[in-house]
Amino acid sequence: MVAERLYLPAQAGSYPTPGVDFDGELGLLRLEGESHPEEAAQFYAPLILWLDTLIASPPASVVFELRLTFFSAATRPRCSPYCDD
Repeated sequence: MVAERLYLPAQAGSYPTPGVDFDGELGLLRLEGESHPEEAAQFYAPLILWLDTLIASPPASVVFELRLTFFSAATRPRCSPYCDD
């Protein structure tokens, strides 16, 4: 089963959130902009669930484009389990 596309436009303001465009069919995951949401756990929860679905049935290849110009300390623990050190 291919994970359905997850698209969330970037939000500006006092607590900006990044733009999200995860396409399981293409194997292309983009996270772009600034990330310091007021409730990081709440913002990233659906993204983590989506990634878990993709990992359960991955496409042949995956490209993860991480283009964050800023991320808060609360964002890092949400993203780091999916990135190599």
